[in-house]
Amino acid sequence: MADVLPKEHAAHLAKLLAQDKLILFVGAGISHQAVPRSASSERMPLWAELSRAVANEFLMDSGAYRDNPLDLFDAIILKRGRDKLEETLRKLLNGENYGLSDAHTSLASLPWHLVYTTNYDDLLERALECNDPIDAPDEYERLNDSNRSGSPLIHLHGTTRNFRTLTSSDYANWKDKNQIAYNYLQNHVLEKTILFVGYSYSDPHLSQGLFPWLRDIKRDRHIRHYAWMWRASDEQKLLLDQRDKIEVVSIDTDADWARSFAQLADAISSEARPLKGRSKATMRVARANDQVQINPFKLFYFRTKKNISWSQLAQEVGLRRHNFRKFEQQPTRDSRGRLIFPSIERSALEAIEARLGCVGMLGAGKEDDLMATYTMYYKANHDIAKGEKIKARVEYKELGRQTSAVIFDFGGTLTQSQGLKSTWERIWDSVGYKINDAGVLHADFTAGRITHQNWCDQTCEQLRKRSFSRHHLKQIAENIKTIPGMEQTFEILSNRGIPIYITSGSIRQIIVEKLGISLRYVHEIKANEMHFDEKGIIKMIWGTSFDFEGKARYIGRVCAERRCEPMDVLFVGNNLNDQWAARSGARTLCINPGETNYTDTNIWTYSLKEVRDLQEVLSFI
Repeated sequence: MADVLPKEHAAHLAKLLAQDKLILFVGAGISHQAVPRSASSERMPLWAELSRAVANEFLMDSGAYRDNPLDLFDAIILKRGRDKLEETLRKLLNGENYGLSDAHTSLASLPWHLVYTTNYDDLLERALECNDPIDAPDEYERLNDSNRSGSPLIHLHGTTRNFRTLTSSDYANWKDKNQIAYNYLQNHVLEKTILFVGYSYSDPHLSQGLFPWLRDIKRDRHIRHYAWMWRASDEQKLLLDQRDKIEVVSIDTDADWARSFAQLADAISSEARPLKGRSKATMRVARANDQVQINPFKLFYFRTKKNISWSQLAQEVGLRRHNFRKFEQQPTRDSRGRLIFPSIERSALEAIEARLGCVGMLGAGKEDDLMATYTMYYKANHDIAKGEKIKARVEYKELGRQTSAVIFDFGGTLTQSQGLKSTWERIWDSVGYKINDAGVLHADFTAGRITHQNWCDQTCEQLRKRSFSRHHLKQIAENIKTIPGMEQTFEILSNRGIPIYITSGSIRQIIVEKLGISLRYVHEIKANEMHFDEKGIIKMIWGTSFDFEGKARYIGRVCAERRCEPMDVLFVGNNLNDQWAARSGARTLCINPGETNYTDTNIWTYSLKEVRDLQEVLSFI
């Protein structure tokens, strides 16, 4: 019988399970698999069926609410009261009328880090043998109990004993009323990987709750989660992949639920599987022998810098020479364009790192996987310095290359120095604030106490208090001068067929105005946007997702669009917030440096301490 899950998908989830990193989110489709104890009983209802059944009990028309149970439940509460609604739901969702399905027993055999459910019934409690599920805010602290065994179960919206979230009104202020639950959910979304099962695209728990919350939590962080979704169309899968970074596998028959869990169980290697009930110490031992991934670019860089051959390193760490041929082989890409790095035992990786003096640096799957320092050095030297040949090396900056795109910062890169004050500091200063007032929020962001959008929101609040207006912004823009040679440089790049992008922490309106006729050469601009009310007073700052660490993500997006390697992109910047670009693997050029160490070749591939005409950068393209 053919597998339900793509093999690569199953293998990846199995690895996450073995590493105690996978959280399960269970929807109504799994309860629907439960086996009726009586031949005359119907199956546990799905949302549309539940909506119609409840409407019949109250002599109402569910179609009037487009079979949306959350709106229907609001209407019932307004007419008959919440107690009557809950009494009806307890009768319709009584788990005692059902036995466990194969899907329940299969999922219960797997070592989930945690199990969430939006179902109200007790079927998962029985399957997981969990006598103390979490269904109230004051119970979440039990997740910190190190003596817990098995997979903890959280009823996010309550149980038939204690319905907590039932209606559209409940959802409207859920985060405010359930701050503890939301904080835990936020941490799990950011630190673990989630697999959604038992949901359909139309499930109100997804559309009105989980997916909007995920988007709010992740914002533009490139964090990927997964879903096994009932009969998902190609269009739905594409939307969820591109908008929400959720990889969807369609489940097309009821039997496929249990088969999917069974396939996942088969994919877990016996030696790496942290079985339910093991102590945490035993699980740590199992994970210590896991297969991990090694970065060939970094291994080659640090090995040859130490003048150590394959044979020498193999002898010193207890491996065979041919292993290093595999470890330093250039990564390939899978069907989705993701890099496939070589596998290695964790203990072997740690031994190599210790010998080369780069502890914690050689593992793959990190933000600096494709840093130009390593990839360019690898490309320049791999063919002449692999194996036992370790002496002949080429300076990677001299490597010939092609340029598929150029990405510029704006402030201080495409503009002339404004002295000691940045554009943002001039904005605060224009309505009477001190520079230190602006610095407080900057420090909070740098320390991770607030997000970038929080920073923008609080800045907007302070500026609005003092009536910062379009007029203020226009005056600030008038005093900004672009660097000489910008139009000529853009024209030359355009004639060469090299697209120009701008990603900046400045203000989009200022960038557009100062580019003038050069705007016609620019493919795309990503920057913060100011919005004003009908009186011209600031009302919102829409923060860019592509400043600071977001610059690396933006470069990755450009590479995907241009279908090129990061090394084929040149990023030109000048300041502290531009340093993140190096993590993308793009070549980086620092010009007229501000608050950055332009001599650090791990950050800047090239540097020009003083540039008076932008055409000077053309020699690096």
